[in-house]
Amino acid sequence: MIRLERYPQASYHPDFVDSRRHEIPSEFFTRYGQNSESYILLDNSEPIGLCAHWVQEDRVHFRFWFVNETSDENKREAISMYTEKAIKTYHPERLLVHGSKADEKIYNGCRFFQKGKLYQKIIEPWRYQVPDAAFDKDGYIINQGLLKALPFGWFDSMAKGCGWIAAYNLLKMNGSECTMQECAESLGRRTLLGGLMGQESMMLLLWLRTKKLNAKMTVPSNRAALKAMREADNGILLYTHAHGAHYTAFRRLKNGELWFYNAVYGRASHIETPQSFLKKYALFPFSSVIYVKKEI
Repeated sequence: MIRLERYPQASYHPDFVDSRRHEIPSEFFTRYGQNSESYILLDNSEPIGLCAHWVQEDRVHFRFWFVNETSDENKREAISMYTEKAIKTYHPERLLVHGSKADEKIYNGCRFFQKGKLYQKIIEPWRYQVPDAAFDKDGYIINQGLLKALPFGWFDSMAKGCGWIAAYNLLKMNGSECTMQECAESLGRRTLLGGLMGQESMMLLLWLRTKKLNAKMTVPSNRAALKAMREADNGILLYTHAHGAHYTAFRRLKNGELWFYNAVYGRASHIETPQSFLKKYALFPFSSVIYVKKEI
């Protein structure tokens, strides 16, 4: 899990910067604009890089530097977490990364695209139509109950949006981030009767594949769902609880537990085993899973 440690104030790893100073770009030690801050990036308690930001008008600028052995997944998580922190703090119009072309694929996966010598992310209008509390620290949607302002088919996303929300979260965790508006509108056109019965699972699967996500789906069975959840890197669970059918995105942690998103509205760190989740929340034994298992 990626964490931030303010640098140089309150830093418990001052030797990390000193020992790596010959590798770290000199720009990290220069102050720009307003509200300039720097942080050491930690994977649990292990330093993996540096990040910094500053504000100019309605834009927030960033720099990232990672040690060579940092995984793409950790880079993506660090960028998502730090930029989400800036969105909630400053509510900017756009974000700009002063980054290396070597990490271009990572930036693109977080919706930063090249603009001159920088990588730019324009904040979509839908982001500021809902409260910040709808998102967790990494920018995943965790509270569907706050999305009444966002339409889905003939309805609003608070009532019928769990399918596109799960798709948005799944694409984001696989490095293929999409705008909320595109997810909702594109999937909304693939429903019956304007989404009266919610999102059809087969249409959701086929749409995810158009986004080049190598996703598969189980038959409706808790046994098959449990097997897929144990083996997948991440996915979407469709189950029925006391209030009806619901989609929730999940990702597998190193210890085998799963991190669920938007299963319990507003719960920021919903972590439990697949067995525990199904036993606790699935009313009927006909759950199904859209899952992604990455090639090694």
